[in-house]
Amino acid sequence: MRIPRGTPATALRIVGRNGPPKVSITGPDGTRIVSPADASAAERKGKWMLVENPSDGSTSVLLVKPAGGTWTVDGDGVRSVDTAGFQQPATVSGAVTHRRGRHEVHVAYSLPKGAKLTLVERGKGAQRTIAKRVRGRACPGDSSGPGGQRVLCARVRFKPSFGPGGKRRILAVIDQGGMPLDVAKVATFKAPKPKLPKRPGRLRVLRKRGAVLAAWKRPAGSVQTIAYARLSDGRRLTFELGRRCSAVRLGRVSRNVSVTVQAYGLRQDMEGGRVATVRLRARRTRAGARGGLPRRICR
Repeated sequence: MRIPRGTPATALRIVGRNGPPKVSITGPDGTRIVSPADASAAERKGKWMLVENPSDGSTSVLLVKPAGGTWTVDGDGVRSVDTAGFQQPATVSGAVTHRRGRHEVHVAYSLPKGAKLTLVERGKGAQRTIAKRVRGRACPGDSSGPGGQRVLCARVRFKPSFGPGGKRRILAVIDQGGMPLDVAKVATFKAPKPKLPKRPGRLRVLRKRGAVLAAWKRPAGSVQTIAYARLSDGRRLTFELGRRCSAVRLGRVSRNVSVTVQAYGLRQDMEGGRVATVRLRARRTRAGARGGLPRRICR
């Protein structure tokens, strides 16, 4: 395809036969854009941006101030290439607030007709879409921009995605008909360091009909619970339990066998939290916290 000299920006929508195609794009000035093998997006700030769209089986590329001349698109399974020229740029501004453990991003924006605004959180070890499509309302007071365009305001509540603490950015991605028009930084914020899961609460162990039952309150901040039982008859039992499970059954345990039960939570990166421990002595009926058992015994 040929791009006229002096073009401010050009968007490409490359449709594949079997999903978003991996492509290689070469410009007359030696610019080369290659789809990363292990990622669905890539960019060179101020030059170009590439995004794969699994929903419609396309790969979108935005070229900023591309060199005039012939550009080549190459890739396996490419069915068609659509282009769109420069339009009146979008404007986006905003800020992130944090109050009582809640994060909110406030944005004021204006878009070309038919364009869509998506908000993305990005930082070291963390990237996700926090608003697939922002739907704002007229801003209070004068809701027109310098060029007379309509300015909308929106507020989006979000929870920082799991990952290392530190500086993160909120990016605005503007696209039209599946083709990217622009990416702009809206705001930055500091994500908290991930905390280890709390100790499981109310751990209790009791004998019932030739078995021993152990139950606890699921540890906050965990995605999984590990329970470990050590019996005086020599048995060692380990249970890996999901979010919904907070009780296990140890079968064939006589009253003369003592049992020690430990439980702790795992967060998303499989780091363990504090351990709760209860020992049920031989011939004793129960030990640990008071209270009954949940209806669901998982094992």
